[in-house]
Amino acid sequence: MWFGAKPPGHTHCPAVEVPGVQLVHVLLADDDRDSAETLAELLLLAESRQVTIVFDGVELLAAATGIGTHPDVIVTDIEMPRMDGFTAAKRIRSALGAATPLLIAVTGHMGLAKLAALHKVFDHVLLKPFKIQDLVKLLPDL
Repeated sequence: MWFGAKPPGHTHCPAVEVPGVQLVHVLLADDDRDSAETLAELLLLAESRQVTIVFDGVELLAAATGIGTHPDVIVTDIEMPRMDGFTAAKRIRSALGAATPLLIAVTGHMGLAKLAALHKVFDHVLLKPFKIQDLVKLLPDL
């Protein structure tokens, strides 16, 4: 289901809007399309969320810092083509400063999870596989 024009490579997954409830906008980046779409569906089922999916770090940077886009949370894989999640997160923090949304890294590699935690580029790091509840607990209530 699409609303409005979508940038190339972006998938917008709108939630059912409930009157009086503000949606949490999650920007999800993962080069594994099946994983990204499954996680987006689970997030939409978990609570009222709007999810936008991108498939690499370059698209993530553009979607996070573009005019008119204001995600509340960014969930990103670390290993992606064209630009990795570390680089994208650093550039997002540099561009947005104090307005940077919550940054959550997901990775299937323990070494990258430790590196991400050490460098404090992300607010949280989850090691794949993880339970959807573990991610949902980290998301803000608006």
